[in-house]
Amino acid sequence: QYLHFKAIAEATTLPIMVYNVPSRVGTGIFPTTLAQLHSEYPHVCAIKEASGNLMISSEIKRLMPDDDFMVYSGDDGLTLPMLSVGACGVVSVVSHVAGKDMNAMIQAYESGHNHEALRIHQSLADIIKAMFITTNPIPVKYAVRKIGLPAGVFNLPMCDPSAEEAAYIDKALTEYIK
Repeated sequence: QYLHFKAIAEATTLPIMVYNVPSRVGTGIFPTTLAQLHSEYPHVCAIKEASGNLMISSEIKRLMPDDDFMVYSGDDGLTLPMLSVGACGVVSVVSHVAGKDMNAMIQAYESGHNHEALRIHQSLADIIKAMFITTNPIPVKYAVRKIGLPAGVFNLPMCDPSAEEAAYIDKALTEYIK
């Protein structure tokens, strides 16, 4: 992984956000590897952390405590706990349909209104589950179409959700929009 991201860093001077999504690629990047990359290439300056392990986020912030390296939650359901270990935001799927509430949760947390942040987090639980009922981007494209936004076509092997998945998403959207 070091060699992969080193090659990218040497090919551009643009800011680089590393995606750590082990469930998609079969392996994760170690916090020490990330810190080495940032030390050698300061424009490697952010991570979408979606390992599901809060200790990884915590270790990244321990190794790079300055604000020049940003940790973003890559898992909507873990955004609130990740904020507590140093994350500064989220690269979000759910925000396509619940962006105002996701933003309000983050703002409440950052303002010290932790009970309000928790209330919003809990109110998002069902829509978050619905957006991950099957492989993304299937649920979110289906959901944004249902609320009248353009979503583009699926690229095979992605396709429309099954009837059961669509019903689950529809129910969660209806409850969320109430």
